[in-house]
Amino acid sequence: MAIYMNNGATTWPKPECVARAMSDFLTGCGANLARGSASKRDMGTLDLVFSCRELLASFFGGWEGDARYVTFTASVTESLNVVFKGYLKPGMKVLISSMEHNAVVRPLRRL
Repeated sequence: MAIYMNNGATTWPKPECVARAMSDFLTGCGANLARGSASKRDMGTLDLVFSCRELLASFFGGWEGDARYVTFTASVTESLNVVFKGYLKPGMKVLISSMEHNAVVRPLRRL
């Protein structure tokens, strides 16, 4: 049996339940919610996204479980930029190590 140790970079192999859920979503929902359409499929996808946000808000328990504070981004790099640009103010100090990923170091240097 092979053991794959680079899950942080590629998340391979996907667990079967994840692959199945993604396949179901992409073939059954998969609407582009940024287009403003109100078709039945789009509304079903929107309901699924809101349900997921509520579940995550409840699971993590922050913000009194308010799903409005749960945000999805395309990548961890984008998420870090949202946090850094939204939270850090001029004059604030951030301590980082020499082992930080460029997704952390570069945006902080620009701020």
